[in-house]
Amino acid sequence: MLGGAGGLLFVVAAIAAAQADCATGLAVADPHGNPGLLADCTALLEASERWTGDDGLNWSPDLELDEWDGVTVDAPGRRVTRVALAWQGLEGGIPGELGRLSELEVLDLAHNRLAGSIPAALADLADLELLDLSHNDLTGTIPAALANLADLELLDLAGNKLSGSIPRDLASLADLEVLDLRYNGLVGPIPSELGALADLQTLYLAGNRLSGPIPGELGELADLERLDLAYNRLSGPIPPELDKLTDLELLHLGGNVLSGLIPVRLARLASLEVLDLSGNRLGGAIPAALVRDLRRLEVLDLADNDLEGSVPAALYGRTELTFDLSGNPRLAETGGQSVAAARGAESVPPEVRVFEWTGSSHRIRIDQVANRPRYASWRVESAPDDEPDLLLSNGTTIQEVGGRAKLYYLFTTGAYRYVILDNAGDGEQARTGCLFVYQGGNRIRAEPIRPALSSAEAEPEPEPGSCDLDIAAKIERWLAVPQ
Repeated sequence: MLGGAGGLLFVVAAIAAAQADCATGLAVADPHGNPGLLADCTALLEASERWTGDDGLNWSPDLELDEWDGVTVDAPGRRVTRVALAWQGLEGGIPGELGRLSELEVLDLAHNRLAGSIPAALADLADLELLDLSHNDLTGTIPAALANLADLELLDLAGNKLSGSIPRDLASLADLEVLDLRYNGLVGPIPSELGALADLQTLYLAGNRLSGPIPGELGELADLERLDLAYNRLSGPIPPELDKLTDLELLHLGGNVLSGLIPVRLARLASLEVLDLSGNRLGGAIPAALVRDLRRLEVLDLADNDLEGSVPAALYGRTELTFDLSGNPRLAETGGQSVAAARGAESVPPEVRVFEWTGSSHRIRIDQVANRPRYASWRVESAPDDEPDLLLSNGTTIQEVGGRAKLYYLFTTGAYRYVILDNAGDGEQARTGCLFVYQGGNRIRAEPIRPALSSAEAEPEPEPGSCDLDIAAKIERWLAVPQ
């Protein structure tokens, strides 16, 4: 009991000391006239005491609060509305004191080394619109109390070590547009209640241990554009109700144990650009309507299933479409020859021949067997405020690593997984990169690559750079790529 009282006295003393520093320093110009900003300053100073590895932060009572690194003070109300500290090398836990920033709208602590649980106190941030705690070392469960964040539009907890189930209460976040829980250790079913998130545009649950069927209720997400449930343990058929997702651009269900037929009704997804059903137990024929009606489709990956019958002839007329049908031994070309036999798709991994950059567009050419080249392309959609995390057209992410402009792209084909690492330089022609290839649980190749220049450019091609295995290890941990 005495120890508990002593601990409480210590906390009270720490609060009093931080408040005194904020009141007497330069951080808050008018502490008596703006007690809310004084309280914000006090909470931030207390929070900083719980972090290590933050030597680069300039948080000090001798500096005006709106000049503190990553802190935004709203001019009309003179309150802290944004704390953005991604890529700051922060260690320790997430301080519960941040829950006292009563007018905070954005909390971004992504890509640090924060550990421990997510404090329930964050649920007190009634005005919060964006919560990004991705790519840390957080453990424990997702607090159900986060469902109290009624204004939340983005919740990103990807790339941590979270466990337990997805709280059904998250379905009450009526304004939520992005829910990203990828690459954790979440278990149990996908809550059918998520189908009530009427404003949801992005649902990423890949790389967990989720099981059970895909809820047909997800077909009620009328605004959904990106649905990634890959690399889980989901079973049963693909729900035909997904055909109601008319705005859907990306559907990735690969790496599960889904069975049954490919629903013909998926051909109604007129906006679809990427359809990946690889690595399941799907049977039957490839619906010809997928090829005929999905005119915006750029990637079709049906590899490693149990498909049979003939490949729709129209597929070979879609020159803009990248497709992979390997690993379906009972699937035949229109001439009757097995696809696997014709392409030798499982014999050797394809080789990267060309690595190109053109403005904000990026394209990799991979020469496959049977002289059919595969192009993996991605394009930066937007870069607000030069933030390091940029949304790509295919739903993956480019990210800065270790303070340097290193970009990566992950994709799969057949039995192989690839990570492209782009060592972006001062100019496009200075860029070099590295290709990492994985088969099963092994990294089987680390090969330098370089951009190809157009014939109109006079400068010589740059030499390939070396492969940074330390950076690769970090990327592999974030993406749950086997090492």
